[in-house]
Amino acid sequence: MKSAKYSSKQIKALSLLMFSLTAAHLATLAGLSHWLRKTSNAQLIVELNQTVNAPSQAASSILLDSVPGRVKAGPIAEEGVTKTTVQRFDPNHAEAAIFRQFGISQKVISNIIKYRNAGGYFKKCEDLKKIYGFEEVWLEAIQAYCNCADTKNRIQSEMSIIPININSASADSLQILKGIGPVLSSRIIKYRDRLGGFNQIEQLKEVYGVQDSLYDILQSQIVANGKLTTIDINTATFKALIRHFYIDYNTAKAIINYRDQHGEYEEVEELQNIISLSDSVYQRIFPYLSAEKNDTIK
Repeated sequence: MKSAKYSSKQIKALSLLMFSLTAAHLATLAGLSHWLRKTSNAQLIVELNQTVNAPSQAASSILLDSVPGRVKAGPIAEEGVTKTTVQRFDPNHAEAAIFRQFGISQKVISNIIKYRNAGGYFKKCEDLKKIYGFEEVWLEAIQAYCNCADTKNRIQSEMSIIPININSASADSLQILKGIGPVLSSRIIKYRDRLGGFNQIEQLKEVYGVQDSLYDILQSQIVANGKLTTIDINTATFKALIRHFYIDYNTAKAIINYRDQHGEYEEVEELQNIISLSDSVYQRIFPYLSAEKNDTIK
């Protein structure tokens, strides 16, 4: 195995570290060479800060300065861009270039901006984790620089937050929410269209892939507003009725048989006269049905 070679500057830094580290810390020196070669910039800084005590900061700075491609402050310098000192920033207003300096992918940066444009607000820096695709290592890297707005501005921003309406949201808007990607957003829209809209936000759990744990995260960020698409029980065919998620074969047959025997429904509530139709089924399908009067010329 080829041994690692260090410059005189790195050897000096290692010597300083050895004097300042406790006995417990010495065990980590064997892996230091691996850190310098393999670990990403953000991870290296986090691990050094957790391992090295205060008197060792000068030594760790020398090490970071001596490794090509590393920057001492924490953010990753972009190629062709002069390295500058990063100031504290508010993720609610920061430009994309600020996030890029920490190695955050363009896809995730786009999700952050979409979330803000939709009225989303970061109360604290940890809230960045609710953005789909945001990794823990990025949060650790920006923690020292992240500074959300003061309490007064925060309250004003919270008052202006607009929850996402799952009855009208596009796929892109849904993907702003943590845990919802392209596949799940497509499923939600397809389910919504066939259902006729969501009467309650709890119905989102009926979509394949939306587990209770995900719903618990989403419920405070969504609403289900708007008029539902209904089926006219006076004109609907058996095929049209059974296509609805909540109407099975027996329910569809019962609705049509009652109509054939008693004529047009005056109101949807008449369905309660059908003996075979349970109250639980009736309550579930009621919002999605209508009884339109179809006047005929005699």
